[in-house]
Amino acid sequence: MKTNLALLLCLGLGFCCCIAPGLGAATAPEPAQTLPVWPDGAQGPVNDKAPERVLPDVPNSKKVVRLEGVTEPTLQVYPAPKDKANGTAVIICPGGGFSKLALDLEGGEVAANLNENGVTAFVLKYRTSPGGSKDPQLGPVMDAQRSVALVRKRAAEFGVDPARIGLLGISAGGQVAVIATSNHASPTYKTTENIDAASCRPDFLALVYPWKLQDAADASKLRADIKVDKTMPPVFIAHAADDKGAKIEGSLFLFLQLQAAGVPTEAHLYAKGGHGFGLRPADVPCPTDWPQRLAAWMKVMQLVK
Repeated sequence: MKTNLALLLCLGLGFCCCIAPGLGAATAPEPAQTLPVWPDGAQGPVNDKAPERVLPDVPNSKKVVRLEGVTEPTLQVYPAPKDKANGTAVIICPGGGFSKLALDLEGGEVAANLNENGVTAFVLKYRTSPGGSKDPQLGPVMDAQRSVALVRKRAAEFGVDPARIGLLGISAGGQVAVIATSNHASPTYKTTENIDAASCRPDFLALVYPWKLQDAADASKLRADIKVDKTMPPVFIAHAADDKGAKIEGSLFLFLQLQAAGVPTEAHLYAKGGHGFGLRPADVPCPTDWPQRLAAWMKVMQLVK
């Protein structure tokens, strides 16, 4: 594996050093509507004992809406403008380390950017857990899988193609998205006929600085609950090499396994950017570059018509 990684880096795969022109960060609008992910009550763990609330701003940091105490998962719906809508949908899983959600930086702002490209977006407000909880990803993975099935079941209502529904995970949401997608053949929750007759497999997967994809005991391999095979959909990855919060090695390991399985994959690896850059313009290229690279990739892969 070390040899493969060295070769990958030497080839300079996807290392972007220029700022692409055009779209910057978009201000997060209000969602058009909010849907319950579990109309009959969430399955699985509900760990957060704190009331749902927006946390106060952290001094000397960028302004981010950080939500904790989520026990009732919802989908915030951001329809594409009618004159731009192309029938593609993306469900966004924000980050926040599982104890909270960066609901604007990695949710609503991303939705607004996708809307500008004609994509209908859904921000998943998945359940959160107190810091230090064991297996905090379990509930969010259920929420992500159910959300894909729910959007596909109601695709006509939202004006989207049920065969062009993607899952975009950022930071901790990236871990959620890849686990949910790689286990699509075996949903993590008890399915029901009225919603879950539709598949929970997304038609494409996008990961932006995904959080801790490596095994906790052996950092030379992926987590055991990430199961890569040829049934995975096409994957897009964006990550910064200097990310200290979510090591880039996890994305590299995932890329190599996807390639070995024959899954179409594109990776953009940036020299600078750190963790949590979102898409707000900064003095490094990645925040304004990755959304454009994602849009271009979706067109190349014929995910956007």
